[in-house]
Amino acid sequence: NRELSEQVLSDGGNFELSPMYHAIFLEDLLDLVNIHQAYNRSLPDNLENKIVQMLEWLKVMCHPDREIAFFNDSALGVAPSFVELLCYSDRLGIVFENNQVNRLTHLEESGYIRVEDENMVIIADVADIGPDYIPGHGHADALSFELSLFDQRVIVNSGISTYEIGEDRCKQRGTELHSTITIDNQNSSEVWSGFRVANRAKILNVKKLEEANSVKFSACHDGYKTLKEGVLHCRNWTVSKNSIKIIDSIIGNDVHKVRSVFPLHPGVLASDVEDNSISLEIIGKKVKINFEGSGKLKIIESQYYPEFGSSIDNKHLIYDFNGKLPSKITIRISW
Repeated sequence: NRELSEQVLSDGGNFELSPMYHAIFLEDLLDLVNIHQAYNRSLPDNLENKIVQMLEWLKVMCHPDREIAFFNDSALGVAPSFVELLCYSDRLGIVFENNQVNRLTHLEESGYIRVEDENMVIIADVADIGPDYIPGHGHADALSFELSLFDQRVIVNSGISTYEIGEDRCKQRGTELHSTITIDNQNSSEVWSGFRVANRAKILNVKKLEEANSVKFSACHDGYKTLKEGVLHCRNWTVSKNSIKIIDSIIGNDVHKVRSVFPLHPGVLASDVEDNSISLEIIGKKVKINFEGSGKLKIIESQYYPEFGSSIDNKHLIYDFNGKLPSKITIRISW
């Protein structure tokens, strides 16, 4: 009873802000219901309501493939899937009737925003690392996002393949394997060892606006405030029919190295870069991404870690700018 109120947030999210651990915790709660029913014991107060809330949260954090987004320590094949948990809850007689599809969903206490439109789902991280006293599953992924088009993942975070302390774990928790901005090759939050976080990015100024023909949302983080002259990263998304515009504002002074990273799902085919634009192909559909600013776009080889012990070759879109701040990068994604 004590931990239910501590570990399940007001929006239904588990306080570690990892979709994978959320699903593990949810299975534990369903097991508790199962045990209580088997021995004809009354359930802990509010347990069924918490389970329904957690199912609603997990549905929001899944792609059209019904599998979880990769924020913080999250990978496939560890926790039960949303569908499996839904079937389990149904067998226990817990009613979940959330068939509503919202264009914009903001999980306010957790810090995630989902926008769904025809052929498109985007899930964005506007969350602090949490909880403060046990941040071991946190990644330096502030203002990252994942994008599915035509029911297929296109832009991803890179996942996690190991808990072993070492270079791989540090790299996979680091900012550059997430779809966001790095400054001066630094992580936005200071992840170290296997499960440690020192200085942490704080999310600021979360805003959202739903209009007739578009959805807009934005946030900033101060994870680079310790760099020379201090740097603030603000990201603004505008989602319209068949297009997304992302504006990254890097606010500060002095000269800095700015890198925008878009990891691509291994199933995405990428053509050659031309004039800071690139065409992608996913299940025979064309997607165009264009970067506008003072930098240069390139493709690099990297890895995607969808399961523990698994590494799959993929490509990253990298947009580099070296120069004086403030600076702005505008990214247009169209399909």
